[in-house]
Amino acid sequence: MLLKTRINLKLVGTVMLGGRSVILVVDDEERIRNIIGEQLLEDGYEVLLATDGDKAWEALQGDIVIDLILTDVRMPGSINGIDLIEKALANRPSLRSIIMSGYTNEAAKRVKVADTFIQKPFSLISLSRSISQILSR
Repeated sequence: MLLKTRINLKLVGTVMLGGRSVILVVDDEERIRNIIGEQLLEDGYEVLLATDGDKAWEALQGDIVIDLILTDVRMPGSINGIDLIEKALANRPSLRSIIMSGYTNEAAKRVKVADTFIQKPFSLISLSRSISQILSR
């Protein structure tokens, strides 16, 4: 299920208003997904959470304008994080993206598909900095 963290509102097919950047966080580990989501809300972003690449792809097909995808590499389902970014960029080349993973060998092969790679574990401060830099380009 795709949720807006703060009010637990299902957002698929909904148009978001407010003028803030929208970040789609994709990670199969609920704890990581929620911690990142809460931090990004505190940083002033609108946040969508997806449990896997398939759910994230559904969100990308909806009416919500997503500014940045932050995705893990390895997840259950038919779409991994790198494939998700490749598919998303084919439809929207201006979309910003960050790959995060604890598996550097896998991500290193195709990391250039994203704007940047973040090695897990990472600090929330460094994540916030990376996102701010990417969105300001």
